[in-house]
Amino acid sequence: MLAATRLFTRQIRLRVRIRERSGWTREKAAAFARQLDAPDRRALQEALNANSLAYQRTSESDVTPSTRQLVKWGTICGIPFVGFGLIDNCIMITAGEYIDMTIGARLGISTMAAAALGNMVSDVSGLGLAGFIETFSSKIADRTPKLSSQQVQMRKSRIAAFLGRIIGVCLGCTLGMFPLLLMPSKENADTD
Repeated sequence: MLAATRLFTRQIRLRVRIRERSGWTREKAAAFARQLDAPDRRALQEALNANSLAYQRTSESDVTPSTRQLVKWGTICGIPFVGFGLIDNCIMITAGEYIDMTIGARLGISTMAAAALGNMVSDVSGLGLAGFIETFSSKIADRTPKLSSQQVQMRKSRIAAFLGRIIGVCLGCTLGMFPLLLMPSKENADTD
């Protein structure tokens, strides 16, 4: 999925670079292609292939993604965000609690300050774990729906992707609250 998202981002970036140029000739197009690195050249080729397939379609029903494709696209887009939400919340809660109980107690900082520091630790950890999450997500979501670049750019597809990401991060954050089940409650800590 992330590979598809990266490909789509590269395609958009290439499209902007192409539009910036005017008066295309065969020589200018060849010079432009030689300036691209291998991944950008591949993305351009795939974008051109996808666009040529899209132009070959004649009816609007062939172009509009089906509901099944949109659900699959939303699911594929949401899977990495389940991982990000889970890791982020889990680390934030654990680090925030640890900071509150140790540094917070010694220095007298508030619980909210400890939570903010826990969030900082979580964000930094998220940067380091992003590659792992992306790799794991791509193994789970290896079957992306066959959508053309035109279909991916459609409003329906963008809404499906956005909703998939929202649901993914909400589910991940909910799952990431599991450390709260393992921590002793304040009442139990006070009686000990």
